[in-house]
Amino acid sequence: IKGFAIGKKTVPLPDDFRTVSNASLQAQISSRLQAPIAAIGAVELQVVEGGEATTKQVDDKWLRKERKRIEDHYTFQVANFGRVILREDRQAFDDAVKSFMGVVEQYQKKVREEMDVHQDEFRKNFVEEFLPRWREAPPTYMTRWGNKPDEDSLRTELGRRANEVFSEMLNFDSPTLRLVEKNISPKNVEDPKFIGQLQSIMERRHVPKEIIDSLFASSGAAPEHPNALDE
Repeated sequence: IKGFAIGKKTVPLPDDFRTVSNASLQAQISSRLQAPIAAIGAVELQVVEGGEATTKQVDDKWLRKERKRIEDHYTFQVANFGRVILREDRQAFDDAVKSFMGVVEQYQKKVREEMDVHQDEFRKNFVEEFLPRWREAPPTYMTRWGNKPDEDSLRTELGRRANEVFSEMLNFDSPTLRLVEKNISPKNVEDPKFIGQLQSIMERRHVPKEIIDSLFASSGAAPEHPNALDE
């Protein structure tokens, strides 16, 4: 799953604003004009767990933890082979992934709403930062054909450009899910490295003994082969 974490999203300034050569001043501008996502912190969402909706404080850290919980709860990592999931768990796994993607969409929507509150302050800082330089050297596109922009027109244009930058901050790509599935081959079932790792991790994860016994019967093939999910 990609595109679900947005807390560290950064937006570079447009090329025509990168005119500051002083490194210290560049750092000051970056800190003052950064996207306010980090300042928002966790947002309150309703998350369905066990069929019941509960209130959670959701941020990137929570999402990463929940993604890993789903992965660890339903799949078994086998080194050099990929992840294995029991057929009995597949529907529950799909439901959990669908629910997770729904939370991600809610999270991004709520962050956009929270960031809207900061737009006026961002625009104010942006105008204050660049107006002195624009007074001395307005952008070429405002001085062509003999135009001489006054302070009001400079402020108006800087405000418009600030809104463009802020809109880009809100332009989160939709999260994407990629699931590559293949059945375990007879060759895997006969491979002692595969079998040994899988049995060991299932025992550590307290899979019931009768399930393990049915999968690793001496006859070789289990009644129902698990599915392997390549990462």
